[in-house]
Amino acid sequence: MRVYIDPDAIGHIEADVEEFLDVTLGPLITADAIRYAPKRTGALAAGIEYYVDTTTLIVYSTADYTLDVEFGHRVFHRFSHRTGPEIVPEEPFLRPALYKYRSPENPEGTPPLVAPGIQRTGRPTTLEQWIQRRASQQRIKRGGLWLSTPIAN
Repeated sequence: MRVYIDPDAIGHIEADVEEFLDVTLGPLITADAIRYAPKRTGALAAGIEYYVDTTTLIVYSTADYTLDVEFGHRVFHRFSHRTGPEIVPEEPFLRPALYKYRSPENPEGTPPLVAPGIQRTGRPTTLEQWIQRRASQQRIKRGGLWLSTPIAN
């Protein structure tokens, strides 16, 4: 019995990984990020792109305010040149698209859970429920602490 090791085996594997990232995974994550992005003007969703650098997939947005939307921010008052106490809550769209569980059997994926098979009662179990819950909360200051409370309709 002879074992032959292809000297280009690593190159073949890297080429297959690069093709998988560029043809399958990149478009799926980008499409999910565009779907989850807030659509006030559409510029944020229109600026979501991806590229593959050998074995690394990079999904990003070209909008200047991407980090402010993804992680939330404090309000800057341009006339007084001060940052106020008001907080704009985060509206994540890149992280949920990235953390969505995907497998070869289910490349479309399922929303991220606490852990596979674990569901907490009273908490959102789907990504749409989670986004809806986050959108219905506002941050207010009580006793020096920032607290989340539901917005009354």
